[in-house]
Amino acid sequence: MQSRKLIAIAALTVMLTGCGSGKPATPPARTPEAPTAPTTQPAPQGQPWADKVPWLSTLPDPAKVDKTDAMAVAKAYTVTKYTWDSTIDRTEDYALKRAGIYGSAAFKQSLEPIDPDQAKGQALIANEKPYKTWTSASITFTGREGKPDQPGTDIITLNWRMALHRRNGRDRTPVTGTDDMKLIQGPGGEWQVEGSITREPES
Repeated sequence: MQSRKLIAIAALTVMLTGCGSGKPATPPARTPEAPTAPTTQPAPQGQPWADKVPWLSTLPDPAKVDKTDAMAVAKAYTVTKYTWDSTIDRTEDYALKRAGIYGSAAFKQSLEPIDPDQAKGQALIANEKPYKTWTSASITFTGREGKPDQPGTDIITLNWRMALHRRNGRDRTPVTGTDDMKLIQGPGGEWQVEGSITREPES
């Protein structure tokens, strides 16, 4: 009988030791997921120049952007404008053309003459091509300075960050900058980009 008690006590001690102090176990730290490189996919409805400029899988879905919200349109436009893949796009103007999906008729007309294959002075993407670099863009600050002079217009400032992911080699320092944008509200209440000015990017 005594031996059975000792065995029972030993078994209970093992169980209690396994349970610990009663505090919940700390879950292991999650390793951040590596960003996914873009792939080409069918152009969304309404994309200008879809036959020339492929759409990228990592871009915001225009069908899911709330176009009745000027800030949402400004963010989607900016993220699209600074997202490119040097293995797919010959110049950064491919990204600019894709961003035109959020533009007004006048803005799209201003982009029409731009041939993205003939763009000059785009050292960033040219220098990154040997590394097969692709980018991901994010918005770090949004703001408005006062009220627009005209009804149906909105003036928005966005700070953005463009991360450069190299397939060959270590990622390079991100590029940051600021865009000042004017948006207009169409007859259906949807906002469209009327113009955008980029201040000098910082790398």
